[in-house]
Amino acid sequence: MAARGGRAELVAVETRAATILQQLAAQGYRHTSARAAIAAAIAARRTPFTARDLVDELAPRGIGRASVFRALDLLVQTGLLERLHGDVQCHSYTFCVPQHHHHLVCTSCGQVTSIVADAVEHALRRLAQEAHFRPAGHHVEVFGTCEACQGRAG
Repeated sequence: MAARGGRAELVAVETRAATILQQLAAQGYRHTSARAAIAAAIAARRTPFTARDLVDELAPRGIGRASVFRALDLLVQTGLLERLHGDVQCHSYTFCVPQHHHHLVCTSCGQVTSIVADAVEHALRRLAQEAHFRPAGHHVEVFGTCEACQGRAG
């Protein structure tokens, strides 16, 4: 990954991995070599990935399937990863900042863009209120084609 983006991409990957480990430490989780390897593998990904992708990548380093799944669940709970629900058979994951947001998912290249959409939040609150419904939470994923892929198609 670093070869494609050069030094800046390497720094960004290292920063994302450090952010993951720092957030876990701040929440009382201890630093382990398996978590560090999983954090680095996640940080290096620029598009959504599956648990299977990480298991296959990390197995040669002695990191087992159970460790990967536990780490993914933990990172989802802490808000650093989000599950994308595009394929019901196999969830994918994306690195996120721990702030409420939604996703635009390119079905061509897999790029995920996080957006904060106050209008969506307002509309959802209004719709719930009209239905006399008390929501406990939500997530919004919009699937389509990103600008770069639109340019390649035309």
